[in-house]
Amino acid sequence: MKIKEYDCLKRTSFFARPGLPIVVTRDTSRTNHGYIPMHDHEFTEIVLIASGSTTHVTAGKSGGSYRLVAGDFFIIHPGHSHGYINPSKDLVLYNLLYDNQDEPRDFISSGSPFAMEIDPSTARSQSSLNPRPLGRLPPRALDMVANILELIHTEEKPLSDSSPAAIEALFSSAVAKFSDAYKTPKSIDPSISAAAKMLEERFAENLTHERIAAEFSMSPCVFLKRFRSAYGVSPYEYLMKTRLAKAESLLIRTDKTILTIAVECGFHDASHLRKALMAKTNLNPGAYRKRHRGIEVLSA
Repeated sequence: MKIKEYDCLKRTSFFARPGLPIVVTRDTSRTNHGYIPMHDHEFTEIVLIASGSTTHVTAGKSGGSYRLVAGDFFIIHPGHSHGYINPSKDLVLYNLLYDNQDEPRDFISSGSPFAMEIDPSTARSQSSLNPRPLGRLPPRALDMVANILELIHTEEKPLSDSSPAAIEALFSSAVAKFSDAYKTPKSIDPSISAAAKMLEERFAENLTHERIAAEFSMSPCVFLKRFRSAYGVSPYEYLMKTRLAKAESLLIRTDKTILTIAVECGFHDASHLRKALMAKTNLNPGAYRKRHRGIEVLSA
């Protein structure tokens, strides 16, 4: 289904089978050239990046932009606006749509932290406003979940012989895999979480991992190991992703010069920003701004 420049996706456009609150859709880089404009929905959506990468953008004061890669997954609840820009050529993205109009199904009532995030009544208030993923499936689990979702995508059609119960069982299997990879806030060392917050808030500073480790009374080696275990990247990679996300937002939302944006976001100069953005998007800052200028990434 092609999304307009701004749209609210209605449940009646997707849930065609009575008694089945589950639908799976698939988008690729060939779907509207991989650009999915800002939109919201009347239902909950679980998104999985099956291959490739794309930049996820969310609206509101807690919103922003974040580069997603294969295995990343997140949840968007009704009324929360988001979209995607700058997809890689091999992007494959699955949308798991769940209609929470009726009583929660067994896989939602299981009590697992991830299942609680699916139900808007028990989800953390900011979980679907943050553009960052809730977790990342390892390669083997990603293959299994992608196969499950592809099967649901085929079997949930109105003329399919598969029963709603069989499709819900498949979905339960996918939810179980997401639950295994879901990192709850409590599962991350508070010191490491605080370090990540420092990187997000002080991204313009020259923060080395040695300096951060010292602030949290850890050796550099221990800090690096714990940070990578929690977030899947090094502190420097996390910092660069934060800087680039901020720079992308400023390029789209403001008329500031590229040099000003580079300095404000912690890059040495405009050339440093250009090199980093080219490596990520294959676009220089001017071309990136021109391509995405019409997209409203953040609302006031």
